[in-house]
Amino acid sequence: KLRTSDRGSAVVEFLLLVFPIGLLSAATIGVGWFSFAKTELRVIASEVSFQLAQPDSDIREFLVTVDTKMFRAFGNLDYRVQYFSANGLSEVILSLPLGRTFGILGGIAPQLKVQTHAANEI
Repeated sequence: KLRTSDRGSAVVEFLLLVFPIGLLSAATIGVGWFSFAKTELRVIASEVSFQLAQPDSDIREFLVTVDTKMFRAFGNLDYRVQYFSANGLSEVILSLPLGRTFGILGGIAPQLKVQTHAANEI
């Protein structure tokens, strides 16, 4: 027959084991999502910089494409895009704030920012 103190210590031991495993799992999932977001942002920036480099490129179409791709990838339109076209290169900088999307990781890295470029087509 178990005494009350034995039962209580089993609960404490269980919690001492489950809590670190839960934190480790949450951290792993957070890093995975962060990596996914960074990769997805790079892909989007590369695709739209190539679109911007085309000779018949229209800025309105470019911005609609950025909106569409960002919404499909992240489900929101809370981002910042900067674009330049000079010296034979089209450059795109995409920034995605992480505070609301990634919780505690948003405090560590408040935003993801990628910069890509493509040679202008003639």
